[in-house]
Amino acid sequence: DFARTHNVSLFYRNFNLFNFTTIFGGLNYSRTLDPINNAVQFVGLQQVFSPINAIGFNENITAFGSYSKKFKWLRTEARANFNYSTINNEVNGSENINNTFSQTYQAEIGTNFNNYPNVELSYRFTQNDYSGGRNTSIFTNHSPKIEVSAVFLTDFVFRADYSYNNYGNPGEIRTIFDFLNSSLEFQKGQSPWLFSIEALNLLNTSIIREDALSANLISTTAYTVLPRYVLFGVRYDI
Repeated sequence: DFARTHNVSLFYRNFNLFNFTTIFGGLNYSRTLDPINNAVQFVGLQQVFSPINAIGFNENITAFGSYSKKFKWLRTEARANFNYSTINNEVNGSENINNTFSQTYQAEIGTNFNNYPNVELSYRFTQNDYSGGRNTSIFTNHSPKIEVSAVFLTDFVFRADYSYNNYGNPGEIRTIFDFLNSSLEFQKGQSPWLFSIEALNLLNTSIIREDALSANLISTTAYTVLPRYVLFGVRYDI
């Protein structure tokens, strides 16, 4: 049978020109009746997936909001995102419900100079709660970051950013990975030519980790990332 989806969204935005504040938020709700999901059948060590019209409905709720304010030489921003989803399927012929609740909070503060170097500091916290069948798991990530940009000798622009990640299950062994990137650009006055050099992953970080909930499995996966490398660029504006 065909799946049927109902979707409702609500958005709000407010910009105050007098005190330079911006408020933005949104809410989205969707429900899918007779959803087409994968049923899982274990055959020894193998998993066989087959699409079915699952009993019940899939549900997804997303909410987000942000608040930012600019001062003469300073700008601030706070953001929050929430997502809750429910997916119905079957595992070995039995009904199964997978639930995911994700939440992210981020705060930023940065300078807003025209003639001096600018610095931006931010901190992001993410938590993912998974439950499926008889298994539950929680993954968190603490990620502070600093970005620096500076114009010098009139025609040069230097940028650098460093991010740190502390990832894993609360109360268990954590995984630490961080990244450092930098770039330098040169453009003479109003010249259409721009030359750049960019160095990525200067700390030579080798892996990152992410988590997910599939049809029947809560997993955390390590991904190999590109080692330290340098890019050279030339741009001409027509």
